[in-house]
Amino acid sequence: MPEKRGTVLVGAQAALGALHIVWLVLLSNASTQLPLSWLGGLRLLGVPLARWMLALELFLALVNGFAWGVPLAIRWLVKVSGTSHTKLDDELVAFAKSVTVDAHGVQFAALVCGAAYIASLPLELEVQHALLANRWKIAVVLLVGLSVLSAAWTLLQILARGWFRSSEYAEDPANAAKLDSALTIARPLFFVCGALLLAENAGVQLESLMTSLGVGGITIALGTQTVLQDAAAAVVIFLDKPFRVGDFVVIGSAKGGTVQSIGYRTTTIRASDGELLIFSNKDVSNARISKFDAGMSRKKTSTFYLSKNIPVEALRTVPELLRSAVASAKLDVDVEFIAAYFKDTALDSHDFELLYIVKKGSYLDFLSAQSAIHLSVLDCLHTNGLPLASRQVLLEPHAAPGLPLSELQA
Repeated sequence: MPEKRGTVLVGAQAALGALHIVWLVLLSNASTQLPLSWLGGLRLLGVPLARWMLALELFLALVNGFAWGVPLAIRWLVKVSGTSHTKLDDELVAFAKSVTVDAHGVQFAALVCGAAYIASLPLELEVQHALLANRWKIAVVLLVGLSVLSAAWTLLQILARGWFRSSEYAEDPANAAKLDSALTIARPLFFVCGALLLAENAGVQLESLMTSLGVGGITIALGTQTVLQDAAAAVVIFLDKPFRVGDFVVIGSAKGGTVQSIGYRTTTIRASDGELLIFSNKDVSNARISKFDAGMSRKKTSTFYLSKNIPVEALRTVPELLRSAVASAKLDVDVEFIAAYFKDTALDSHDFELLYIVKKGSYLDFLSAQSAIHLSVLDCLHTNGLPLASRQVLLEPHAAPGLPLSELQA
């Protein structure tokens, strides 16, 4: 279809060129042949007809150059993009083709009007028809500008999605929905700012409109201050990534839980007991966050207080028993034994410490491993006849102010 369109345009330009040559020949003979002298005085809107023919030739030349040159460039870009393994360059070539070779509707009208405006410059319509030239300029600027804005927004989306696919944010599926939401919010802002810029370039007076927008903007900003703060905090969380969906975190002094979602106003966390905690993003960004990453290793030190009635020979076997208890525990994650040793002798117990590392897993996996190891240690101690100490608490009575101790004991 573009080739047929280009063929028709070339034929029209050739016919117009031949007509222009005939016109010039007739004008050259006008001095000797008086019946033809009126040809040089023909005017349209105060512009000589010969200049109109020149403008039409320029218009057809621009359209023909576009109709034949751009498809060749697109074919070359398709060959170049075929040698790469990225998706972004293919999308860019498809975009360039859609706004040039396959242009239709407003985009095609914008291309034609742009060529017509350039071709009309030699006519100098603003000299004799200033109002008409001004209206023609405004129409072309608005039409071409809106088409350029639409194409620029499409290009911006392609570049944003290409950057997202190549970034580490693509690892989290929830970030794709956030990107779509961000583009949806940014689209009206982009077109409003672009339309205002086009109107200013077209000569439209915007002082009163900008004043109204300024007053309205201040009112809206004051009314939605909290919402805007939460939205800004959501952007900070999205870019800084203190945590992700699925991480176990503790925000401030609240309960710990697994992050369910990060929205534009709130962050939702599911606590270990099933309670759903909803925080505003502003509070999240200002709070101290404790993060228990699923990919990190956690060291645990557990102390066991054994009875003082256990003989020394039996105490010497305790470190090895603790090692075997860790090895025999029923665990869903990898645990590395570090050490077990006799720490201290207290008033009522012999104190032993056990050190181990839980490799990876979530915080709940860490708690489950700790519970399994403690149960395994208690079972091992009970099997080997090693009782735990009975902790003693000494209470010393104190007399109340002004009350004798003898009355308190009585």
